[in-house]
Amino acid sequence: MGSRMARRLLSAGYPVKLYDPAADVRRAFDGTSATWAESPRDCAASDVIIIMVPGADEIDAVMEGEFGLRHALPKDASPLLVVMSTVLPETCVDLQRRVGRSTARVIDAPVSGGLFGAESGTLAILAGGETDDIETAMSVFRHLGKDVFRCGTLGSGQMAKVANNMLGIANMFGAAEVFKLAASNGLGLDVLVPILEAGSGRNFASEEVDITRGHYSAWANSREAFESLGHIVRKDLKLALKLAGNSNLQLPVLEGVSGAIATFTDDLYQRWRDIGYPADTQ
Repeated sequence: MGSRMARRLLSAGYPVKLYDPAADVRRAFDGTSATWAESPRDCAASDVIIIMVPGADEIDAVMEGEFGLRHALPKDASPLLVVMSTVLPETCVDLQRRVGRSTARVIDAPVSGGLFGAESGTLAILAGGETDDIETAMSVFRHLGKDVFRCGTLGSGQMAKVANNMLGIANMFGAAEVFKLAASNGLGLDVLVPILEAGSGRNFASEEVDITRGHYSAWANSREAFESLGHIVRKDLKLALKLAGNSNLQLPVLEGVSGAIATFTDDLYQRWRDIGYPADTQ
């Protein structure tokens, strides 16, 4: 997600400084105008600092320690710190408390739309924080997403994202089963997808056939990428379960979906490949 978003900003002409510990990520930006930081703290002087990492532990790794951002943030500049990862609302609130608003202004802006949306610049961005701070980020957001939703106070974007992901994950994995069942009985995506879009089965995998295939192929281009998806969706569902527990709620459908995708099998991977890469199955 982060690398695709960075490319969007580079193509829009922004001076972009990147940090990622993976050498293959660095190599992927060879020949671009991007500059590389040797550690997170080397990004501290930027006007807008975007954190796009898997979860709260990684945010702590970016912020704390000898090479972390927090102690390198300029005391007189108050840059905008944009948390685009999906985490609990309290993670963002605690981050603002730790850095202090006079040191950095924190907003949360998790995104929805997957790898396909990140590459095409059609993400939905769910923003929480002070109105003026969100307005400052809008010039960047318009190159990353199609829709920006102002959700409320700091952390509210994360609450909206967790709610969205509960449905989105159930939709995507459920739709893959629907597509498999239909194909096994002679009904292809070209026929089924427009029916779903016009009917009560409408979901983000039913907009049009090419977009449906794009969503599945983006994550099923390799077994490694598919396992990476597994790590992300299981983390996101754990956030939802945590919030449900904090609210004293029993949500059996959420618990059922979480159990159903606790392990990513070879059959599940092949199901996604069949949708995203139909030529492989012909």
